[in-house]
Amino acid sequence: MRASSQAAMAGVIMATDRALDALKDPEASYKVASEFFELEDMTASDARFTRALTDPSRSLQDRQNLARSLLSKKMSPITVEAVVGLLQGRWPREEDFSKGLEVLAIHTLLHSADSSGVLDEVERNVFSVSQLLNRYRELRGALVESHFDNADERVTLITNLVGEQIHPIAMELVSHAVRTAKAGRLQSELRSMCDVAASVRNRRMATITSAFELTEGQIERISKALTQKLGTQMVINVVVDPSIVGGLKMRFGDQIVDGSIHTSLNNTRRRLAG
Repeated sequence: MRASSQAAMAGVIMATDRALDALKDPEASYKVASEFFELEDMTASDARFTRALTDPSRSLQDRQNLARSLLSKKMSPITVEAVVGLLQGRWPREEDFSKGLEVLAIHTLLHSADSSGVLDEVERNVFSVSQLLNRYRELRGALVESHFDNADERVTLITNLVGEQIHPIAMELVSHAVRTAKAGRLQSELRSMCDVAASVRNRRMATITSAFELTEGQIERISKALTQKLGTQMVINVVVDPSIVGGLKMRFGDQIVDGSIHTSLNNTRRRLAG
């Protein structure tokens, strides 16, 4: 995504958040998020529509007027103005524009969760589903490796498994990821959603892998240490994996710090063998 597109995206997210906060209606946030998802589907499936909105040979004003004329009767004013704002960026690849709408939809849905006081629950739910997929390879394969060619069948499968156990907003996010993620990308998409949830509260997420359950005190100390090191509040998710033997493995964003005994032993073996 180009720098101008990223700047437009950041500005639209801030403006959309302000507009929704002024309404003080979580249902309005949910409606706007649904409209962003609908627009993502439209731009992904209708190249002519997307090209008309992003064609750099047309003036910005012309494309913005087109967006208003096409969407004003179907979408809420907040959604329409968000699309108009996105068009201020440059979108040379049509799929990038669709991705931008997806990012807006996910952020707005999580904003709705935050307004309703359930953001922590939704984040934990999405994270727990990603860990479920990590543990069960057969389930992961069924959801992302075309066991079911029909996306609706994949969504039905995951809904039957976890739908009654997680918050409806979390189910909406998981269903979207299952429906749209490319093979091998489902867990990454779910982790990205958790990162967005943390960013809604101006925090970052870290995943800590331990051989044993950590106490609340240990988690709090890790959170404080990472907050001091990274200069931002941290949300900690813990994964128990006995195979690492001992120590900790930490992941935040694209960074991985592996202090596990298992990795240390493997490194020692390689040095001795070399």
